[in-house]
Amino acid sequence: MKAVILAAGLGSRLLPHTELRPKCLLKIGGHTILEYQVAALRQCGITDIAIVVGYQGDKIRAHLSTPVTYLENTDYASTGSSYSLWLTREFIRDGFVYVNSDLIFHPRMLQTLLDAPDPDAIVVDRRLDLTGDMQKAEMDGARILRMSKNMPAEIAAAEVVGPAKFSAVGAHDLIDSLNALIASGERTRWAYEAFADVATRRPFIGIDNPGCFWAEVDTPADLIEASQRIPSHFIEFRAPRLTTLEQPDERRVWDINRQPIPYMDRLLNSNLAPSVQALPSAESRIRSVLLRNREGFTEKLRTLGIQQLSPAAIHRALEARLLSVEAQLARTYDPASLSNAVALGEVLAEVLSLCPPDVGNGFVITEACAVKLLEQLPPPALMAALGHTSLTSLLREEHALDVVAMCRTTEDNDWQARYKQLLAALTADDFERRPIRFFVADTPKYRPAFINSKHPPKLWRISHNKEAGVITCLTLEEPVPFKVPLLQYVIVFIHYFFESGLASRFYESVASADGRPLGKEIVDSIYSHTQKLTFFYSNVYSENLFWERALDVFARAFDSDDVRFFNGCSDCGEYVPSAGAEDAVVSLNLIDHIWNLNFLGHGVGVDTFQHDTIYFLYHFRGALWQRIVNELTGLDRAEMEHLIVRHLGIGDAALTGRLLTASKPQLV
Repeated sequence: MKAVILAAGLGSRLLPHTELRPKCLLKIGGHTILEYQVAALRQCGITDIAIVVGYQGDKIRAHLSTPVTYLENTDYASTGSSYSLWLTREFIRDGFVYVNSDLIFHPRMLQTLLDAPDPDAIVVDRRLDLTGDMQKAEMDGARILRMSKNMPAEIAAAEVVGPAKFSAVGAHDLIDSLNALIASGERTRWAYEAFADVATRRPFIGIDNPGCFWAEVDTPADLIEASQRIPSHFIEFRAPRLTTLEQPDERRVWDINRQPIPYMDRLLNSNLAPSVQALPSAESRIRSVLLRNREGFTEKLRTLGIQQLSPAAIHRALEARLLSVEAQLARTYDPASLSNAVALGEVLAEVLSLCPPDVGNGFVITEACAVKLLEQLPPPALMAALGHTSLTSLLREEHALDVVAMCRTTEDNDWQARYKQLLAALTADDFERRPIRFFVADTPKYRPAFINSKHPPKLWRISHNKEAGVITCLTLEEPVPFKVPLLQYVIVFIHYFFESGLASRFYESVASADGRPLGKEIVDSIYSHTQKLTFFYSNVYSENLFWERALDVFARAFDSDDVRFFNGCSDCGEYVPSAGAEDAVVSLNLIDHIWNLNFLGHGVGVDTFQHDTIYFLYHFRGALWQRIVNELTGLDRAEMEHLIVRHLGIGDAALTGRLLTASKPQLV
């Protein structure tokens, strides 16, 4: 049998996540939606697959290594899915399986559909609340009588999920319906409308979902919920076929009171039980933290005033609060200033004045050291982009420290490796105490360097070089549809201030010790910091410290009910009832939701995160784990900060292990 996947649409309801990619290339659980679909089809023996592409179709072609047939909808911006399906009419004449590109489904769902004796059928789900914006079916037993998104819930018997299958006869009827739509000029209609027309002339059967996980991704809230609900063993990719899959994921639900340590591991997506269970009173201490977290989460939900308890409802309520904070900032700073280098510099100078000056008095490389590094290793991408043929010419126009900081974004991997070799040879004589500075870069000016180096700027448009003591701030460009641009820019800037300033304290402590080469320690700390996700997904690591300090400064400077709400939610998150195999973990952490609204699925950069440290859980899980460590060790916040700064070079995994095994006097 053949299969058709419609993937031509703009996915406009998923902006900004679809600004740089079609929605079928959004990742859920570590793989793109399209990968799940093609893999499921192939596992069920369907290898003759056609994909209708349109919006950013070249990225779909580049993404798949599996051989498929591509059909082009050049009018994707002004047509609907019925038109895309009409373009496949020659391909589907002998019967086919239909798949929407926004649907993730378990292969067993598809196999159940294929095994059904009914020649024309579609998978439906009767277990859901049928009040939302979804395709619904009025049914007589198993036969579908009518399909519509606007069907009253009291009439609807099921949600129309998909995939669908059509026999040769059914495909002939469907093509007739599509021909009639197109001939009448109806090029914007849904393909399901043609399916409904077929159902009036011949039996079109609803095949019940056999209890498998599935998700349709139309909105950012859908993307969040799908990412949280997807079972841990949902699907594996092993070319050329998938492994045999288990029944729907039914992971054991642990109880906080009886099994607090397994509950902690499941909530944090960690594997810490072996490390903590032998500690004195570990169970009771962890139980106490988890119960307080649950109580706090429940109280925060009351504050949100949510009527329907679901991950999507919470997401919408949090989004409203974030937008309120953004509006509050817009009354202080003009959002247009983010796109202008001079105006952005003025905004950031004001933000910098909010930060504690003692932290910002860094121990960083001298300007002479920066020049020495550049003389040994000129930056070819940056020089070419700015039209300079010599380093001397470059440094006449650009500050050496700013150039070193920019090189983190502009130069290729070979340059970065050689830079670290030079950095490792530096001594305390190459450093001095001076304030952390920021450098505003006009993005259009530097764009050729980003392109040439194949290292685009970070999505949040801010980077930093801790040893240089420079925060690099790029102007925003239109159309970058960030929902809370001021909020993300201001708070990330403050975060990088603390990261640079507190790293300087570590450098100074190394410089004052005997026998520890400063440059090598700095390079080791860079490498150890990149390993923060390899031990387990949430632990005590330095990022927690930087974000907490940034949130404190932000909350004092921009006090309001909404800011106070988020300031008390850093380590607040819990399970929420959700459709599917298990309940979803929902974070109330401000940073998680800034990431979610602005960056989730939004182009280059986010793919480097491991999928289970997903953006809207990552910071909450780290903060809650640090709260648990505080409880287990007896360290207060100041002691924990001292410990983290002192041990920046040993890596987060080693720090966590040391915390859990050493006594308090030894630690501090």
